[in-house]
Amino acid sequence: MLDETTYSFYGADGREIYLGKKSTEILSFLILNKHRCVPQEEIIKLMWLETPTEKNCARLGQIIRRLNEKLKGEARILIKKSVGYRIIGKR
Repeated sequence: MLDETTYSFYGADGREIYLGKKSTEILSFLILNKHRCVPQEEIIKLMWLETPTEKNCARLGQIIRRLNEKLKGEARILIKKSVGYRIIGKR
């Protein structure tokens, strides 16, 4: 379960995983769009309110990798090179 007020994700065992504000916003957006692969450009425009640059593309990549590490066993963000991101998971 994702708690957007504390920027945390709660695992199936009740364990709290602190994500941070930007990571929580990105994860929430991916969960709302779990039925599709979300283009990198769409996420960047929404989260940083600007056209994708090399810098914010790299930042998004870092956030996605960190989310995958933190959510291990609970959910996973599938990275489709040149296409986008999609959340998959148990719940």
